[in-house]
This record gives sequence, C-alpha cells and structure tokens, in this order.
Amino acid sequence: AELVLIIKGKRLAARVNVADRSLRKFKVLIGRSTIFNNFIVDITKSHNSPLVGDLNESLRNWGKR
Repeated sequence: AELVLIIKGKRLAARVNVADRSLRKFKVLIGRSTIFNNFIVDITKSHNSPLVGDLNESLRNWGKR
C-alpha cells in the first residue's frame, strides 16, 4: 500500500505495510527509500525522537495549551 507521510513538514509518498508492531520498541520504521534524497541522517546520534507513546500524549494535549 502507499501512504502519504508528513515528516518535518515534508509530504512524502511511502510504501507501507500493516505489520503489527504494537509490542515492538519502535512502532513505525521508515525505510531508506523514503529517507533517500529527502533527509540527511547523522549516524553518530542515537534515536532521539519522542517515543510513540509520548507523541500520542503530546497530540492529545495539543489543543490544551
């Protein structure tokens, strides 16, 4: 399937699958083909984005500012 993702304000068409990742540490994986020519990845840094649970909490509280 194909899905439009918005990452850092960029709209990207990406091929996706619907595998159940609910028990995995990372709920979503973004493949190289989506990243290529769209972003620069600093491999010296570790994963520093909010975890999905934290992101969901942020989204729930978005309008409460």
